[in-house]
Amino acid sequence: MWIWKLLLDQRGIEGDAGAGDASADANADAGQGDAGAGAVDKGTGDEGQAGDGSATPPKFGEFGNDPNEAAAKLFETYGKTKSDFDNFKTKAGLTERNLGALRKTLEASGIRAVEGEDGQIRLEVAKPAERKIRFTDEHKNLFDGKVLDAVRLLIQDIFDEQYEGRERTTQEKRQQMQRFMSEKAEVEELMMGYFPQLDAKNPNFNKAFFDRATAIWQEQYKGNMLKQLSAALRAAQELKIIPQMIEAAKKEGVKIGKDGKKILGPVGGGGDGGGGGMRKLSKDEYFKLPKEKQVEYDKWSLEQK
Repeated sequence: MWIWKLLLDQRGIEGDAGAGDASADANADAGQGDAGAGAVDKGTGDEGQAGDGSATPPKFGEFGNDPNEAAAKLFETYGKTKSDFDNFKTKAGLTERNLGALRKTLEASGIRAVEGEDGQIRLEVAKPAERKIRFTDEHKNLFDGKVLDAVRLLIQDIFDEQYEGRERTTQEKRQQMQRFMSEKAEVEELMMGYFPQLDAKNPNFNKAFFDRATAIWQEQYKGNMLKQLSAALRAAQELKIIPQMIEAAKKEGVKIGKDGKKILGPVGGGGDGGGGGMRKLSKDEYFKLPKEKQVEYDKWSLEQK
């Protein structure tokens, strides 16, 4: 029976064979037409469609298809990345230098950094060496009791004198360190006040100036923290930084002066302010004035009352 059912399932439908053939032929022709169209699309350029219907990716990825444009974008990206890397390298060097100084200070104070089994760093107080007893009972038996007591008193006096001497020395060193830190902070404050472009956090950070000042500080001043300003001044003289700053300040001063004249300039005859070439200003206009112009305006306002 299953053979008979198989034969019936495979039978054709009488009277529709021609239509079926025509339909198959039409579908085949349509398929060839689509394939041809797909081939044409592939050949039109890089922005065409792939065989699976998806967009063809640009030849140079995010930089597009044009080689010249891609090269320009690549060079621009490289420049930005290199600038960021150089700034990061400078900051990392400063951080490492500060950490090195801190590490030496801790070690001198008897504190050391120890890496635990979990990979974390912790600080520990270094264990003092175990004191070795030199004076034994055998030595004690060599002396009379009164002599031994006298020697013990002498040793205590010597110890007290040395202890007091160490205390004075420690106090003097502490005071010297405090003076040093105060002078160091003053030098750094002055240096950053005169040359804010040496601050790595400043958007106008001048890496060439910073590198040259650092080189002079290390070579000529042996890394003396109190000579940072001197090194910066020498680098500024060498690179002509100060004349550039003066020129920039002149331009800024001219701009502020022009802005002030626009507000306080002559207003023509019959103005609200009467004589003197001034006029009443709004609150916003007043606060835009330079300090000396505000004083001048305040004096004029009192004269009008």
